[in-house]
This record gives sequence, structure tokens and C-alpha cells, in this order.
Amino acid sequence: MQQEEEIYEVQLDETPMQGTVAEFLKLYNLTFLFDAIVENDLNDIGTFAFLLEEDIKELTKECTLGARIRLRKCVQKVNANLTEPSAAHKEHYKTSKVCFENVLIPNPSILELDRLLETVHGKMILQFYHAHQSLNKLHRMKLIKMIVEHLAARMELKALKSQWSRVIHEEVVNKFPSELKYLEYYMAKIPSVKYNLQKRIKTGEHVILAIQPSSEDAHCLEHTEIEMEEAKEWLKYGRFPTEEVVSRWKLCHSLRRKEFTTISGKEISQLWTEHMWPILVQPIALELISYDFGVGYQTNTDIFKKWPTLINKVCEYAGKALRNIRHRNMLREFEVQGKENMILFSHILCGLLHPGLVKANYKPSFRDVERGFVHVVLTHNDIETSVQKYRSEMGQHGLRVQPHVIVVANEVKKHYFAYFETNNLQTTNCLLSAIDAVLKGCMIFNAAYPAESRSVWTFIQQYCYGIKIANCDRNYQCVKTLLSEL
Repeated sequence: MQQEEEIYEVQLDETPMQGTVAEFLKLYNLTFLFDAIVENDLNDIGTFAFLLEEDIKELTKECTLGARIRLRKCVQKVNANLTEPSAAHKEHYKTSKVCFENVLIPNPSILELDRLLETVHGKMILQFYHAHQSLNKLHRMKLIKMIVEHLAARMELKALKSQWSRVIHEEVVNKFPSELKYLEYYMAKIPSVKYNLQKRIKTGEHVILAIQPSSEDAHCLEHTEIEMEEAKEWLKYGRFPTEEVVSRWKLCHSLRRKEFTTISGKEISQLWTEHMWPILVQPIALELISYDFGVGYQTNTDIFKKWPTLINKVCEYAGKALRNIRHRNMLREFEVQGKENMILFSHILCGLLHPGLVKANYKPSFRDVERGFVHVVLTHNDIETSVQKYRSEMGQHGLRVQPHVIVVANEVKKHYFAYFETNNLQTTNCLLSAIDAVLKGCMIFNAAYPAESRSVWTFIQQYCYGIKIANCDRNYQCVKTLLSEL
């Protein structure tokens, strides 16, 4: 449709019209549709005015194209005459034909709710809903703001009449059924959000829209430094409710990104001191890290999707590529056990991805590589002493203990941890979750992978997450070879 402009009258004084649906149908030679209108309970003039494009097509599916066009014009006429302007208040505004039609027949497709829910904020709203089967006030309000701001980019805000509030609510209910009972809330809040947005636009404030999935900053509104500092201060002590923690964490993302970059190359434990981000030693830390990773890296795959395929392909390749007798025995044991021992498989992977010479005087053993990827101890009490020994051995080569996975493999039940520092050991529910957490943590904190197993972590990053960082990733021949085999 051409974006040419036309002038139409904005109705200011709203006085209900006395015409009936039958009269309007007769005006457009559509009286043959009256029975269908009555059958569908649309003979009330107020209800008839809310007919959407999809409804018009349904009512005229057995009619000519001309009839459909006339019914569309009929609905437009009803909407245009539902309010009658006083002579003293008539005003003229310029707007596009697209906006004109949006005023008369609200079209749900313009909302693009599916796309909105693909943004970071949208995904978090969906995750909260799936966990609680309802939205709280915070998420409900955020959803309304996202929708109104998106519509502001597609149409004139003055065209966002009360009809749109009902359409928005209906579309939201399709995605979130528990919102059905909140119609009055939407009818009240949407005009309020619209009014506040109009004020912000009038004062020249720049509004960043939610639908720009490729742009990190498009997922949320800009925030002032004061707002971000206040959110950071709250996060030093605030722990509940969870949605409030997540909301504040999201708000100060750009501030946090700058600080994480500044810390890069230093002890990452500085990040969670009491003056920085102590929330990162709390159980919610992995959720927060995952959020930052999602904002920073636009990837549609991960270890959970890739691992099952990886197992079979690696086993097939390892049968002919492994030279180390210990790893060949591991492969046989792994296959005999039905390919279910993931710790054993992680060691087989290390056997295929030895990094070679790490420093001039240090070529790690295969056991060193395995420990830098999945560090296995027997009991919880062994974690501290084992890490201390690990730190001492790395120190002899001028290296640090970097984030890695720790597994407590006692006979009762295995426990899996993402180790970031001695004072930050995050519990996970399985080996893959631990690997996922460590990788995302390293990328968000700008922390190096363990030197002795960097080739393994680089492979996981590139194969399982599809992320290649040209200026950072080392070109390991073993990684290239395995990737080409897969």
C-alpha cells in the first residue's frame, strides 16, 4: 500500500450514533448479510464496530470480492460515525492511509506479538509465565509497554483508540490465557502508557523499540546512569522476589558490561566483591549469567541441542583417531555401558583435543586436560584440597586455575558444579548444565578458559554454540580436524 498522505477529521466530542447495523448494511447494499450478522451476535452497533479484517473475511468467504470490499467500507463508516465532532472542536491532522485503516479496523497482525516475544524481554516474560502459569504485575506492565511502543512505530499514537485496547487484550490472552480476567486492567493501562509515551516523544526523549532482535540495545529502553547505579546498589542486598532481581539486573546491563570489560584479564573474583556484584555468588547467578549471554551472543543452538549428535559422531571418529591406550579403553567402556557415562565421554573428547605445547616449558598431560575441562573428585570434602593442589601445579608454570566443571562422583549420587573461583561454586543439575554455565560465565566475565584445556572449551564454543571469535579463538589444529570430521 502506498504511503501517501490524506487528511481526515479527528473526532473529539464522542456522542453515540443512533443508526443501526441494518441501516448501514442497506446503505452498502449488504442486506443479504444481515442473517449472518444476527447469527453471530453482531447486530449490536458497538459490537459490529469491532469487526476485524479476519472477521470480515470469514463473513464474506462465500461472497464476491466486491461484497467484501463494501463490508470493509461499511465497518469503516460505522467507526467513523460512532463519534460526532462538535463544530467548535473540528481539527485536521495529516496521517498515512495505513494509519487511517488502523484507526477504523484494528488489525492484530500489526501487533507482531510473536516477534515481540522473541526479544530478550519477551523471552523472560514467556519463561516466567511457563514457570508460574500467570503473569505478575511487573511482567504484565512490561508486556503492555512493549506492545504500545511497537505500535507507536507502526501507526500514529493518536490512532490508538479504545478499540485497540480490546484487540491487544485478546491477542495477549491467546498467548497467556490467565490474562483473560484482566480486561479492565488493560483498558485502563494502555491509554496511560500511551499518554506517557506521547509525553516522552514530545519532550524529545529517544525511545528504543523492542523489535530489533539483532541489536542488543533494542531489547530494552535506555536508562540513565543514575537509574543503573540505583539498580546496582539494590542488587548488592536485594535477593527477593526473583522477578525483581532479574528486572534490576536487566536494567543495568550496559553499566555491568563496561565493568566486566575493565576487569578482563584480572582475577574475576573482583566482580562479586561487596562493592561490585555480590549477587553473582547467589543461587540465581546462573540465570543472570544466562541472560547476559543471550543479550551478548545471538545464537540459536547450545550444548543441549548438539550433545546427543556429538556423542555418536565422536565415538565413530575416536575409534580410528585415538592413539592413547587409556582413552581407547575408555571408549570401549563407554560403548559397553550404553554411551550413558557422560564423564567418561568428556575424557574421550579430551583425548581427541590435546592443545599441544601451552607454554615454552609446559605441555599438559591428558589428565591435566581432563581436569581443566571436567575436574572429578570423590567427595565434597575433596573439592578444596583438590583445587588447592591444582592451583599449586598451575602456579609452577605461571598459570592460574580458571573456571571449569567440578564433579563429585561418589557412589551415592553425583553432584555437578560450575567453578568460577574458590568463593563461587555454583550448583547445577547435570554435567551439561555445568559445562553450559562455565562457558557462558567465561564469555560474559571475559575470563580465559583453562590454558591446559582451552582447545576443548574452544571446540565446545564453536561446535555446540556456533560462536567463533576471530581475534580471540586460537587456531588449534585438533579443533579444526574434529570440526571437519563432524
